[in-house]
Amino acid sequence: MTHATLPPHRIVHHALRPLVALLAATALSLAALPASAESAETPNARHVITVEGHGEVRVAPDEARLSMTAQYTDKDLDAAQGRVNAMVNAFSAKAKALGIPANDLSTAAYSVTSEYSYPKEGRKFEGYQVSRGIQLTIRDLANLGPLMQAASAAGIPSVSPPELLNSEAPRYRLEALRGAARDARAQATALAAAMDIPLGAVRSLTTVENPGAQPILMRAMAAPSAAPDASMHVGVGLIEYNARVRAVFSIGSGAGARVQ
Repeated sequence: MTHATLPPHRIVHHALRPLVALLAATALSLAALPASAESAETPNARHVITVEGHGEVRVAPDEARLSMTAQYTDKDLDAAQGRVNAMVNAFSAKAKALGIPANDLSTAAYSVTSEYSYPKEGRKFEGYQVSRGIQLTIRDLANLGPLMQAASAAGIPSVSPPELLNSEAPRYRLEALRGAARDARAQATALAAAMDIPLGAVRSLTTVENPGAQPILMRAMAAPSAAPDASMHVGVGLIEYNARVRAVFSIGSGAGARVQ
């Protein structure tokens, strides 16, 4: 009787076939496990609701910053400087008379530039432009109108609109932020209730960039200029502090601790 002898590599191949099949089946079973395990551990990983809350606080200002520039141009530098200094001194005297502390008034900004025109004949020197900047903080808003009028009376040609402030701004910004968080929770609660699904814990909470404090309803009123004793009255209105937050909540069964 003749016995065929198989090459060694073919013997190994035939012997491993059952083992290879078993390993392949095991791999297929294991491939399905991560999804099942993830589903069991975090059944609502993708079940969230995202809302954006807004908070707003309106308060009356109790301070203002006023900026202006005394400026004059003359071919005689001393004359230009003298004219500008006279404007600054006249305004500073009025500010002092109104009780503005020296620490709240700055007149240090100073510059001189040579001014030229350019006719067809070539460059022409027009004079020296002397400028002095004035900045002051007004803590009694009743002085705002008189100070703006004093700047005009002193001949100061450029006065910027007043910047309205509140000395407790940090407190009101935080109030607006808390209001935004409450609004986000209220929105999430209303949406979950409308869909009849449980609302869970906050997954994430971030602030959204906001313009911050905005003056509103500001207006300036002055009596007719023909009247020698005309006075300026400034209605400062309100300052509005805004805040926005974006919140992500879990929803659905197994959403975790509910938001009260």
